[in-house]
Amino acid sequence: MPPSKKEPDVDHYVVLNVDPLSHLAVVSKAYKKLALKYHPDKTAKLNEKEKKEATERFIKIKESWAVLSDEKAKAEYDEKLKGKLARSEAERKRFGDQDTDRARMKKDLERREMENSEQKHQTSKTAWMGDKNSAQAMQKEAEQMKESYATLQKIKQTKAREKREKESRSLKVKWKKSKVSHSEDSLVKLLRGYGDVEGVEMSDKGNAASVTFSSDKVDLEKAVFDYEKDELVRLTFIGDRKKSASQTKPAAADSASSSSKKVDRSLETVEQMKIRQARERRRMIKKMEAEDEGREYVPSSDEEEGGGEDVEEGEDVGDGGGGERTLKRKGLQFPTPFTRSTAKQKNMINSEMLLEREEAVFLKLNA
Repeated sequence: MPPSKKEPDVDHYVVLNVDPLSHLAVVSKAYKKLALKYHPDKTAKLNEKEKKEATERFIKIKESWAVLSDEKAKAEYDEKLKGKLARSEAERKRFGDQDTDRARMKKDLERREMENSEQKHQTSKTAWMGDKNSAQAMQKEAEQMKESYATLQKIKQTKAREKREKESRSLKVKWKKSKVSHSEDSLVKLLRGYGDVEGVEMSDKGNAASVTFSSDKVDLEKAVFDYEKDELVRLTFIGDRKKSASQTKPAAADSASSSSKKVDRSLETVEQMKIRQARERRRMIKKMEAEDEGREYVPSSDEEEGGGEDVEEGEDVGDGGGGERTLKRKGLQFPTPFTRSTAKQKNMINSEMLLEREEAVFLKLNA
């Protein structure tokens, strides 16, 4: 099936303010009226902005007349316009009242824009002539422009909603042009097993197309999965569903990376806590030795900064003073009996007593 001709971008009948497919005599009469109104000789007294708008309008009028005054060009343009009107009628039947309202709003907007353009021209002329009602005319014009903008926004929202609805039941088809060639008919036959195909839009390159199904209940995921590993044809989602599918895997990878970092930080915190506790135990033992020997305990520079080596089990630290003393910290009491001894006796302290002593200090620190 050959690709459809491109639809006309400019509605020349609207530019000349006549009904679509009007006879040449009607078009000629409308052209003469508008050309006389917007001719540069008639707009010489306007300001620069208004003169520019009138000139642009005059150019569009001339271009539309050039197309519609030529029988061959008019016939070709009318053929394209008929196709466009036929498609609009088909859409109207599909969407019912919603499409009718949209067409009505669009036509109303075009009419308002035309009226606004003429109103600007008349307002400028009235202001130049010193009409006292020019301020009211400008206020009315502003209200009309505001209303036109609101109508235009509604039309844009409706089109965006319809586009999303269409994309939700559409797939993009790509194939290797060097190995296989597809047309609209072949794509319909290829994919009609998944549901009724409403339309096919071929790309200009000839290796891709957009296929739209009639119902949104078609299992598009199954179609994409079936052709996932096909060497000749590949199916992908369109619009929001394509974005959702592409973001799934990166999100899972980010989650795994974040969990790994949290575990590393937790392990690091535990190791730092163990080192700090060991340093504190060593400092407390040295302080108790100084108290037993009756001297003042002066921490070294490493101990003040939290440095120094950890105390090993069985390390000979001595007991120093004599008698029973009581350690008091946070309201807890741990009696540890020691007797004053000589240097020789210090070196013979039972390792078990040392471990009990370290355990008492450790319990006090963690109470």
